[in-house]
Amino acid sequence: MPSIAQYKGNAPAAISLTFDDGDIAVVDNGVEALKPFGFKGTFFVIVGEIEDKDGTHAGWEKLKKMANAGHEIGNHTWDHKRYFYQMGDKVLQQEVVKSSRLIDEKLGRKTVSFAFPYNEFDETSASYVLRYQPFVRFKEFCYGGPDWSLDKANKWIDDTIKSRKWGAAMFHDVKSESPMFKMKYSDLMANLKYLKDAQDKNLVWVATYGEVGKYCAERNASRIQYIEHVPGRIVFKLTCPLSKEIYNEALTVKIPASAPPANVSVLSGDKAIPFKVRGNDILLDIIPDGSLVKVSWN
Repeated sequence: MPSIAQYKGNAPAAISLTFDDGDIAVVDNGVEALKPFGFKGTFFVIVGEIEDKDGTHAGWEKLKKMANAGHEIGNHTWDHKRYFYQMGDKVLQQEVVKSSRLIDEKLGRKTVSFAFPYNEFDETSASYVLRYQPFVRFKEFCYGGPDWSLDKANKWIDDTIKSRKWGAAMFHDVKSESPMFKMKYSDLMANLKYLKDAQDKNLVWVATYGEVGKYCAERNASRIQYIEHVPGRIVFKLTCPLSKEIYNEALTVKIPASAPPANVSVLSGDKAIPFKVRGNDILLDIIPDGSLVKVSWN
């Protein structure tokens, strides 16, 4: 029976590359490191420091260009207060709500991802943030520092794939000289190449935090409605009740055949849509909007 794949492209795992704070060095060096591999990152910015007077943080124009190029701009609070969630409703409103709304306004798109300062939170603060930002980075693998190594980073990728889960890498400046974040740049590039090779083998889907979050939420909420299901032909609708304002990620539907399929045709209405054949499976990416999809093969 057809099913919705665990992750895009029927990859067994997913990894998001996230960068904290929004310093110009973090942003520029992060984008530079990802570019050779075609990766897009999630950049969690301290909103109150954008266009600060000393010019150390990326401005709105740069962030908008990054977003337009496929990177994600996430919320890292208004001013990175430690334990801000213990400071009352007024502080919570500023650190979570005001910051996310300003990103929405400046970038012209809905902010969906959030990272706590210092990765510190409690159950109450997590519940509060999730009311406004659907995807919160609760767990991460830290890149850089005295305990980081190429072998450990490669093993983290392997372990994420083996566990068939979603992992988040956390970076600060990838060229930092600070002992807290320092790493050998050539080792980082070797690690990203290792990740790219895994992606090329369809062992992992590398995407922004928001993209993976949307996919998982839609996957869990969506349903396949069968209109016709006979050997060599299936007609169905893929529906999702979640808000289309946020949830607009295409889902991979896997259609198993009894043998490697030939003469495959996939139509949504009268429009042909792309597909891939892997082994006996037909894979197609579909927005779960209830459109009628017709798939046939020999």
